Amino acid sequence: MCAGSSHEWSGELHLDDIELSVVNLPVKLKTLTAGLDLQSALLRRSVMSTPTQVVQQAYAAFGRGDVEGILALLTDDVRWRFVASAGIPYAGEYTGKLQVRGWFGTLAESDDIQKFEPREFLEGPDHVTVLGWEQTKPRPNGKVFESEWVHVFTLKNDKIERWIGTLDTAAYMAAGS
Repeated sequence: MCAGSSHEWSGELHLDDIELSVVNLPVKLKTLTAGLDLQSALLRRSVMSTPTQVVQQAYAAFGRGDVEGILALLTDDVRWRFVASAGIPYAGEYTGKLQVRGWFGTLAESDDIQKFEPREFLEGPDHVTVLGWEQTKPRPNGKVFESEWVHVFTLKNDKIERWIGTLDTAAYMAAGS
C-alpha cells in the first residue's frame, strides 16, 4: 500500500492515486507546482530503505556470518574505524571493501562472540547510532567478558559510507587473550 492511499498495490503506479499530506491538508501530487520533481523524490524514497533498515540488514548479515552480505551494503570507498586500545587486534582505520573484509577476518580470528545484541537504534536523516551489548571471549585463551558498545553508521544513497565502533576496551584487555 502507498502511504496516504487506501488503494492496494496492483503492480502499476498511478501518480494521480498518490496523496501527500502537507500541513495536514491532503494534496494530489499532480496539482503541486513542482509535481514531477516531488513525485520522483517520493517514488525514490518509497523504494529506498530507511537508514535504520539498512543498518538492521547489516546486523542480520553479521548474525548469519555473511560478510559478503555486509559488504554489499557498503560504498566502495567506505571508511571503517574501530576505536580501541592498541592491544585489540582489529583496532584502527580501514578504507574500502577489501580492507573491511580483512577487518572481519581479523575479528573472527580474534574473538569468539557468543552473544551480540543491537538494542537501541537512534536514527537521523543520514546516520544511525546503535547502542548494544555483547558477550565475547578473546581467542585463543581469554576469559568471557561482557560489554556495552556503540556503533555509528553514516549512509549515502542507501549504502553505509562510514562506520565507527567501540566497546569497553578495559573489559576486553582484562579478559586477555
